[in-house]
Amino acid sequence: MRSASPVSILVAAGVLAGCSHPSRDNTPPHAKAGSSSESYYAPPPPGRPLSVPEALRVAAEHPGGVQSCYELGMAYYCAGEYVNSVPRFERAIRLSPAGVNTEAYFYLANCYDALGQPKNAVRTYQRLNRLALPKHTRARVDACLGIEYQAQSDLKSAVAYYTLSLTYDAHQGASLFGLGIIAMHDGNQDLALRYYHLAAKYAGAPHAEAKVHVNMGVIFETRGDDLGSLAEYRRALELDPSAVKAHEGVARIAGSVGD
Repeated sequence: MRSASPVSILVAAGVLAGCSHPSRDNTPPHAKAGSSSESYYAPPPPGRPLSVPEALRVAAEHPGGVQSCYELGMAYYCAGEYVNSVPRFERAIRLSPAGVNTEAYFYLANCYDALGQPKNAVRTYQRLNRLALPKHTRARVDACLGIEYQAQSDLKSAVAYYTLSLTYDAHQGASLFGLGIIAMHDGNQDLALRYYHLAAKYAGAPHAEAKVHVNMGVIFETRGDDLGSLAEYRRALELDPSAVKAHEGVARIAGSVGD
């Protein structure tokens, strides 16, 4: 059996790195689109978004249009030009706060995060929350606010928003995952596992579920349950073959169990 300490394992797995939420990593949003590391609370647009030249032509044909502003913002977003994306999303929202595609708020917040402006991201979600929203959308917004506050190490606010999110949608996977991470950070592994089992069930996407299994693997690893940990890391790789932490976990453990 390996002698690595629980803390060293958690640090290696990235769990104690500021108690960050794995769906809020340092990968720029445009690099996430269509990839296994993509944040599952802000998926890429369906179909093929317009290129910047295409969106500029549409904007010229429909100056001041809410949809053309949104599409131009999305084109810049997908090109990684967040500075140019922000004013287009902001204009679309200003023209029609309740009529614009709701996704404009989520992508705008992602842009602010990419630009290192988390307070503006929080304000964007709070603006969206002032609208009359379906319960599942409100749950998603509150989950995003939980992730924002968790990334800022304000765990009290994160827990409050995750919990609020679950009152609107008990199957909100990101909130269940976030609560699991915080419980894990606080040393309550049994509670973390309960949240993780639910988060895996309601993750909604393979790469999101893979992250849950990685964290479950970390718990089993800190308990010295190498076989249980190895099973979780391998399940993560079945769901997302590019899951770096799962590969690292397998590499740490496989030799010690003769596998």
